[in-house]
Amino acid sequence: MNQKELGLIFEFFTEVGIISQLSNALLEKHLPLGLKASQFALLNHFARVGDGNSQAELATIMQVTKAAMTNTLNRLSVHNLVRIEPDPNDGRIKRVFVTNKGKDIREQAIQRLFKAISILSDKTDIKSFEQTLPFLTQLRKVLDDSRELGQ
Repeated sequence: MNQKELGLIFEFFTEVGIISQLSNALLEKHLPLGLKASQFALLNHFARVGDGNSQAELATIMQVTKAAMTNTLNRLSVHNLVRIEPDPNDGRIKRVFVTNKGKDIREQAIQRLFKAISILSDKTDIKSFEQTLPFLTQLRKVLDDSRELGQ
């Protein structure tokens, strides 16, 4: 890969990073209970792939330290959005489950966010989202697989 191509990829990730910051700020303005984007991301993860992971597994999945994950889970637990239970096979391990309230709060957040992002339809072309989404999904999978390989 030449310098121009590498520069293009770097520019792409710079834009993605800025979009991530701006979208997280927008998201946090519309989250109930004063939740943070990281807390919503965990609730969203449970909705996408299910719950029952250990705290350590969740830290790896979300790419944060175990201490950061413990903090996030404690904050969600205070609001009764998750419950943390001992693993039935190994009492040293704790498993995390989303509560019905956690599921409801996630749905509330999404509905609030839908209203906020509806302005995008006036300022962007929905076809661009349709055309870009497959590439972003492919890129996420490549990056996710690279993470698993430690590269």
